[in-house]
Amino acid sequence: LALGYERSFQDSVAANFYVDDQLYMVFEQKLGRRWQLTLEPAIRFRHYESFREQFDPDDLETGSARDDTLGELRAGLALYTFPWLLVGGAYNLEVNASGWRGGEAEYSKHVVLLRLEAAF
Repeated sequence: LALGYERSFQDSVAANFYVDDQLYMVFEQKLGRRWQLTLEPAIRFRHYESFREQFDPDDLETGSARDDTLGELRAGLALYTFPWLLVGGAYNLEVNASGWRGGEAEYSKHVVLLRLEAAF
């Protein structure tokens, strides 16, 4: 089990920059001798500075601030079929809750992954 906090800064196309404050957890558990369960929830608080409603490359300093909340959940289950072969699957959910323009930037993203790893 791991708990963490991360603060990062990035340039942005739609704003001058944004700041992320993220809280996250990583949980991995062996189930018996062959199964592995993984669970990774996270929440990210994103703040855009000098956010531009309309993109104008000559107007980089004007604009307002914007705040988004992004949630993420990753869950996976894997089976060690042989000591050298792992087969599994995962589900990822990403949600963006934004108040920009009445929620125009809100979305949910669902991803299903299949996993096959071989070690030699």
